[in-house]
Amino acid sequence: MTVQDPSTNYGWLLPDVGGDGGSWGAMLRTIIGDDAAGIDFELNAVSVIASAAMPKAGGIFTGDVEYAAGSRLLEDDTAMAALELDWALGNFHSKTLANGAQSITFANYPASGKVQFITLGLIQGAAGNSTVTWPASVQWQDGIAPTLSVTAAGVDVLVFFTRDGGTTVIGAHSITDPS
Repeated sequence: MTVQDPSTNYGWLLPDVGGDGGSWGAMLRTIIGDDAAGIDFELNAVSVIASAAMPKAGGIFTGDVEYAAGSRLLEDDTAMAALELDWALGNFHSKTLANGAQSITFANYPASGKVQFITLGLIQGAAGNSTVTWPASVQWQDGIAPTLSVTAAGVDVLVFFTRDGGTTVIGAHSITDPS
């Protein structure tokens, strides 16, 4: 079997049409076609699409990223308005608690069948000792909501997960008062 000139981009050799039926060249031609550009043409086309979608270095990647399971990752660090954690605003939220007992609510869950994780940083106010009541849909390990830090400016990091439109939310208390 004879070969075409080496590829200018990748240094690969493209076999001639009509090579041995069992050769790698014949199988390769079945996959990429018989044009002389062959592999370079196909790889360049994919490279152009990928480069347009995502910068190789620098730049800013914006918007939702759809993963195979349907989850999304937003880059927002959203300070929660009032005590409502809005799932549509992003995956990273923070809230400084006021004094006393407070109830956190959830809004705008992803559609059923879509997966989303939320990380929430709760910071105790100047007086500390704030308590939180969670939505009934949140399930905690052993069925017990976590005990939050009580010191002034104390920090708790919690993670929430849903995949059924918010019918069930799995909650996990990740960190208490990191130092």
